[in-house]
Amino acid sequence: MKTWPAAPVSIVQVRTSCGCTVAQLPQQPWTLAPGAGGEVVLTVDLRGKSGVLVKTATIDTPTGFKNFTFKITLPGLA
Repeated sequence: MKTWPAAPVSIVQVRTSCGCTVAQLPQQPWTLAPGAGGEVVLTVDLRGKSGVLVKTATIDTPTGFKNFTFKITLPGLA
């Protein structure tokens, strides 16, 4: 993730679409300088799952939010 505004951005939290997906941040709130980048690690528990999974992560800042959607394709269970 990379910031685009001319002012620092504080990330207050990251909300995920379900309990099997967990977000890890350096600290909360996490403040990024203008143009700075950083990494949000998302861990998904895939036990017992197959097929196509669609997950979302919502990054909250004091001035709004941004939704990210990602798709995971898993082979079928044997």
